[in-house]
Amino acid sequence: SRRRRGRDADIPRRRSSSSRAHRYPSHYVELARRLDTGMPLFHFLNTLGHFVPGIICAWWFEQLDAGDRADACAWTDVAPVAYTPLAYHLLWALRIAGGLVLDHVYLKRPRFQWYISWATGTATHLVVGRLVARSCAEGISLTAAAGW
Repeated sequence: SRRRRGRDADIPRRRSSSSRAHRYPSHYVELARRLDTGMPLFHFLNTLGHFVPGIICAWWFEQLDAGDRADACAWTDVAPVAYTPLAYHLLWALRIAGGLVLDHVYLKRPRFQWYISWATGTATHLVVGRLVARSCAEGISLTAAAGW
């Protein structure tokens, strides 16, 4: 294997568990390079931006008593939580990129990869949205709505 030099020398070649990184192992390396960071900082920021907000929101929602949960769920009559986050995400993609292919937002990738990413994101939005919707409709915690 060729030895890398310069700015890329500190970026290790790793495979991630995501489907995109399995097909294109350099995907995260390219994003880190674009942000002018090393891989550890990139993975930290990626986790901070994608996973931590959901964990904090789920923890907060789980801590609410029945009255506070009802107040937090009051807006779901106007914007159905099972579908609104997905609709927002799709509208964002239309506004930013004119469709589901986000080559000019992130990195250029084959079309099928974007569709796989969107299918995964759609499933996540729908599962989590329906879980929160059930929790709000029945006045129960998220863990109870999930059957845990």
